[in-house]
Amino acid sequence: TDIPKNLPYNTIVESELSITDEGKIVDINVEINFETKANLNGFEFRLISPYGTQIELIKKNVSGEQLYQTVFDDEADQPIGNGQQPFYGSYKPNVPLSGLDGEELKGTWKLWGYNSGSSQTSTLTDWSLTLDYSDDTPNPPPISIGTTYTSTDIPKDLPYNTIVESELTINDEGRILDVNVELNFETK
Repeated sequence: TDIPKNLPYNTIVESELSITDEGKIVDINVEINFETKANLNGFEFRLISPYGTQIELIKKNVSGEQLYQTVFDDEADQPIGNGQQPFYGSYKPNVPLSGLDGEELKGTWKLWGYNSGSSQTSTLTDWSLTLDYSDDTPNPPPISIGTTYTSTDIPKDLPYNTIVESELTINDEGRILDVNVELNFETK
């Protein structure tokens, strides 16, 4: 309901799709319709599940100006990088969508887009999910999405021509979905 969306240069845009049905994902496909006046090789698209799992669909590996009824499907015959404009039909995403199998389908799904290649007009006209699911109990979500852990053995001096290490111990258990590292460094 939040589309169409423009995707300006050097900007990240997210579109949301809420699903109220419940169940365990068995198979998932994503259809995207997107137009640009520039080459698609400057664009990235990811699907983000309600659990926070990110699946890279495209990352600067296609040429052309349009995705027209482009379906990302693990069972497709060819990868998206081998396709040709307008990419009509089914293609394998960069990262298999099977990484979402077993998750709960209920919740807010996001299509994440990034334009690093063009100041030309670019528009996500629509997208959809096709899901096969069962009534089985889904795998539990991660313990926490976005938990920050901080090293305790800092600050540390970094003398000239020296290697310095800092350690971080995490005692929580669970599957890692995404990792971001923040580094704060100061020199005088």
